[in-house]
This record gives sequence, C-alpha cells and structure tokens, in this order.
Amino acid sequence: MQRESPRVMRGGTPDGVRAVARAMVPTVPRGVVGAALRGTSRGAALRATCRVAARALAAGLAALVLLSGCGGGPVRPEEPAGGAGGAGAGGAGAGPRAEPALAEAGAGRGRGETVILVAAAASLQDALQDAAEAFRRVHPAIRVQFTFGSSGALAAQVEAGAPVDLFVAAGRDPVDRLVRRGLADPGAVRVVAGNRLVLVVPAGRPMPGRSVTGRVGAGRPTGGGTGSGAGTGPGAGSGQGAGSGAGMAPEAGLWMNLAGDGIRRIALGDPAHVPAGRYGRQVLEHLGLWARVQPKLVLDQDVRQVLQHVAAGAADAGIVYATDAATAKGVAVVAEAPPGSHEPIVYPLVVPRTAVHPEAARALADWLAGAEGQAIFARYGFLPPP
Repeated sequence: MQRESPRVMRGGTPDGVRAVARAMVPTVPRGVVGAALRGTSRGAALRATCRVAARALAAGLAALVLLSGCGGGPVRPEEPAGGAGGAGAGGAGAGPRAEPALAEAGAGRGRGETVILVAAAASLQDALQDAAEAFRRVHPAIRVQFTFGSSGALAAQVEAGAPVDLFVAAGRDPVDRLVRRGLADPGAVRVVAGNRLVLVVPAGRPMPGRSVTGRVGAGRPTGGGTGSGAGTGPGAGSGQGAGSGAGMAPEAGLWMNLAGDGIRRIALGDPAHVPAGRYGRQVLEHLGLWARVQPKLVLDQDVRQVLQHVAAGAADAGIVYATDAATAKGVAVVAEAPPGSHEPIVYPLVVPRTAVHPEAARALADWLAGAEGQAIFARYGFLPPP
C-alpha cells in the first residue's frame, strides 16, 4: 500500500500526526492539541504534536486493552432522541460542549483575565454552574470554564495532558488514580459534598410489582438533602437515613423487582469509569442481584445519559444520584439504596500538578469548601462532606 506524506497545514502542523492524536484517544480534546501548537514554529509545532500523539497513543492502547476484555457484556441501546447524555451534559470528549470549553480556556489565558478549566463529574453540572456565577461575583478577575462527564473519562483527560486546573470527581477512585500517577498531591485532596443513590423509573409508569410512590423530577432544586448517614469507610452508612434493623431494609423490596420479568432493561453508568455505576453495582451485589440482572444492563457514559434513557422509555429502570433525579424531567424516584449497601458517595476535588493556574484554582476550591459554596451544594440536594 502506497504511503502518503502527511500534508502540512495550520501553521506547519502535519495533518497525519494530528489525526493520530485525535483518532487514538477521543478523550484528548482538539483544544489540547491546538493549545500545544499555538504560537510555535513549524519544527516546534511538529515536536509538540508528536508529544501529544505519543500520550494519545499510550492511552489509546490502554483503552484497546480494556475493550478487549469486554466481549459479551450488557447491551447498549440506540440513543433516544436528544443524543447521548455525555453530549447533552457537556460530557468529556463526547459532546459539543466539552471541546469548546477546553479550547476557550486555553485561548483565554493571557488576555488579562484568568480563565481556569474545571473538569467535573456530570452529576455536579447544575450546582457548579450556579457556583461559578456566584464565585465570579467575588473574584471578577477569574473566569471558570467547565467540561463535564464521567469521572473516569475526565481523569484520563488529565493523564493525557488536558490543561485542567481543578478536577472534581464523583468518588475517590478517579482522584486516587491521579495521586498514584504523581499528577496530584494527596495532601491537597478535599471532599466538598456527598450524595445518595436512588432507583428511578419512567414517570407515570408503575414499577412492575409495586406502585410508584416516589416523586417526579421537578426540574429545579427544592431544598437540602435528606438523611445524614454517618461513617467514612466502605460499608458505613451512606446518607440514606437512619435505621438498620435486622432483616432486609424496607427499600430493598422495590430493588428486588429488578430481577422480575416486568423489567427488561436497567440503565446504569458503566462501573468501569462511572462512579454512580460502581455504587449501583455495589447495591446490586449487596442484594444478591448483580448476576441475575446482568443480561438486562444498559451501560451508559454518565448519570445524565441514564436519566435520558429512563425518561425516554429506552430503559425500564435506572440507578442514579438523588440530586440528578431531583432535577430531571420524566422520571420518578421509587426507592433509595438500602443503608449500608454501598460506600459513602463523596465528591473529592484536587488541583492537578499540571494546572496552568493553580492559585486561581485553589481559590475556587477554597470557595466551594466554604460557607457560600456549601450552601449552593445543599440547595441542590447534596449532602455535606462526611
């Protein structure tokens, strides 16, 4: 097969190398490559692009290794109208809102104002966008740009060299992953919020075996969270409320219906990289349901996509965070996860060592952990840090 020499365009960047960087790892946004090349000579542009391509190649090969072991897994249905949740929620590398945020953050640096890029779990989208507006009123010289998605995918972006100034994950594992790779200081990790896990069904469609007693998502927050389960380690109370009497918890009855014939598809964030999916798997394993519901599972990219599938009727039930269910339309909450059925849900944040504006990012982190930031989290139903 004849080899073509790569064409050189856009300031001397070889299209072939750029294509490799983009093709091997979809989670490396175009803005990352562009930022690496902006304002450089042809030779420097080639060297910078090759560095990005090398990181992309390594991450791409790792992704291929992971995919090679996933044969025969749960089905992924076609997307409902409106596209994937990752795209609609500004998902990392998956939708139109993620890459412009990365590109704009890179372009805005050096224009007089400090533009910081925050990579955050999709379940934090509404709360953090409100928080950024309030933070800007106190710090007018700092502008916040976001990229939202699954915490695992966002951690991969940081590992691949994305110019992330602050990383906020839904779970400890993605942050611990950066710490293990030397990309974050373990002493700088802070938990800023907690959450609860709930079972949802399409609004107006009773769950087979029981009637729907939960409320329908109203589209806006209505108040603070409920429940204050204590404990910080695996298996401790997870904020679902008090009560741990002998025998099966009352909430477990509705969850057991997932194994029945009336439930054909169950939407769940992919436990491989979505913390909500990992917590959901823990609940199903705790109840002895994991093996029984495997053929029904629909693995989604984040909690917003789970909600879209349930609301559209593409899934008969879904497992999501209580805060997302509260602001979603078209779904009804039927049960919370039984107490002690999963690890406490926490949202740790950290400023990566590769941050372009670490001081500005730390200012935002301090603000989110302070009284004003905590008030916004509570208004959206998040629990206080354990």
